[in-house]
Amino acid sequence: MLALKRSARSPLDTYLGHRSGQRVFDGQISRGDGELIEAAIWYSDLRDFTAISEQLKPKQLLDLLNQYFEIISTAVTAQGGEVLRFIGDAMLVIFPSDQNCSLLQARHNAVAAAKAAQEDVELINPQLQAQGLPPIRYGLGLDVGEVIYGNVGAPDRLDFTVMGAVVNRAARLEALTKQTGCPVLATEQFALPLRETFTECGTFAVQGVRQPIRVYRLAKASK
Repeated sequence: MLALKRSARSPLDTYLGHRSGQRVFDGQISRGDGELIEAAIWYSDLRDFTAISEQLKPKQLLDLLNQYFEIISTAVTAQGGEVLRFIGDAMLVIFPSDQNCSLLQARHNAVAAAKAAQEDVELINPQLQAQGLPPIRYGLGLDVGEVIYGNVGAPDRLDFTVMGAVVNRAARLEALTKQTGCPVLATEQFALPLRETFTECGTFAVQGVRQPIRVYRLAKASK
């Protein structure tokens, strides 16, 4: 029985992440199963992916994507985050708050992961360019708050994910990184408790959000 449990858990962890995999393993498999949680939300997207996909051969493109995904995944996992979804060249990550981790600590964890990922990207980019490959560049949006964490989808095809206004804002901030030239942006709600880490960069109207968002950039983040 232990061997069967281990063999079942391994692919669940690989495809869903440890936390989500555990919930599915424990029987949270019905459409609509879910809960409200508080979390820091990370949404990142690779820059110039359309142009890169035209430029590279399929094997090169997959290798580049996997290096990018591995860098982000390693950084967020080391800080208690979990990759929930790969969406093409984008990534949705959660840093949940629970009895062992305050929402403030979740913010700190997300920022530490962002800095670690950027450092690793800066190390690997010269190697990629020496091989004639494009450098890894991505935008990152950060927000924090209450989200729905659970199953959604069709009766015969479910996805375990997070939903809510916080996720939408993080994705919109990621898109805004192109306009501002700042690779890491956060909402006021995320950034204010970390005043020494973020610098205000303006108020912006974004698609799908009623009120303009006051946006903060990660201090000293490279462009």
